[in-house]
Amino acid sequence: MGDFAVEEHNRWEHGELTFDKVVRGETQVVAGINYRLVLRARDAGGSAADYQAVVWEKVWINFRQLTSFVQIES
Repeated sequence: MGDFAVEEHNRWEHGELTFDKVVRGETQVVAGINYRLVLRARDAGGSAADYQAVVWEKVWINFRQLTSFVQIES
């Protein structure tokens, strides 16, 4: 799920981040599932930073959407 969040962020923001790892995560059941993730990604220069991402997923209709992606202090 973390790699999806970074790929979507890059697609919409023309970014060059590379997914490193999920630091922590939690789920919330809504009309589907919200995945609230803290993940680590690296920029084109190799510097790592932490980001908070929310991905909304409805598995039964093959739907997945990045709803939030912001850099946070690590």
